[in-house]
Amino acid sequence: MIQKDISYASRSKNKNLLDVYYTDNKASLPVIFFIHGGSWMNGSKDLYSKLAQNFLAGGFVVVLISYRLYPSTDVYGMVEDCRSAFEWCKNNIANYGGDARKIYLTGHSAGGHLAAVTGLLEDRPSEKIAGFILIDAFGLCANYFLSQHSALIPDFFAGVFGKEAKSWAKVSPDQLIKKGSPPFLFLTGGGTYPYIAYDNEKFIGLLTDLKIENRHVVIPSKSHMQMIFEFENKNADVYREISLWIKKRE
Repeated sequence: MIQKDISYASRSKNKNLLDVYYTDNKASLPVIFFIHGGSWMNGSKDLYSKLAQNFLAGGFVVVLISYRLYPSTDVYGMVEDCRSAFEWCKNNIANYGGDARKIYLTGHSAGGHLAAVTGLLEDRPSEKIAGFILIDAFGLCANYFLSQHSALIPDFFAGVFGKEAKSWAKVSPDQLIKKGSPPFLFLTGGGTYPYIAYDNEKFIGLLTDLKIENRHVVIPSKSHMQMIFEFENKNADVYREISLWIKKRE
């Protein structure tokens, strides 16, 4: 079953909406809370129905969200939207057979960045988030890229994050991570962009130094976009990797 276009905030009539994919099974199921990517400028929850249906068939309740995009807002507004959607999920997912103690914050590309920030900004995140599943995410070390490699960053990136350097750390997972954070699963493409591979490796190094549980799976030869297309195939390896990883936490 699907309940579409549930309003979770009132900042945007068209963007502050989410869909819930669920069954009539009232058992407390783990929850995939998915934030789409699109360079913080594009995308919609409506593009990911196949992903949601495949996770649903795998025994999950799934929440897909839309959020305001650049240039109608900046990354700080996007985080505000994502946190509101997550708050809705915590408070309401039990009504759809989901377990609020087993929410996995998930996202692709810029959505992976937003998923990480959303969770890490929570008070005592390990008590509210079962884990993070980041799919070819970028922006995990946003503060580093903005401060050290600004000459290589497109103009829109500066627009998304703003020019106030003191604000970047507020939405940069590498600055928000701390001991005791929930575990992370990283899925990256063997053929992804070099800067995404580097961003993930640098962030994973920080987690390892802090002794935060993490697993990194590289899907051979897959490009950045192919990584999300993988989720349209219910038999793809990515589902097996995610399912096995989650089952270890049950």
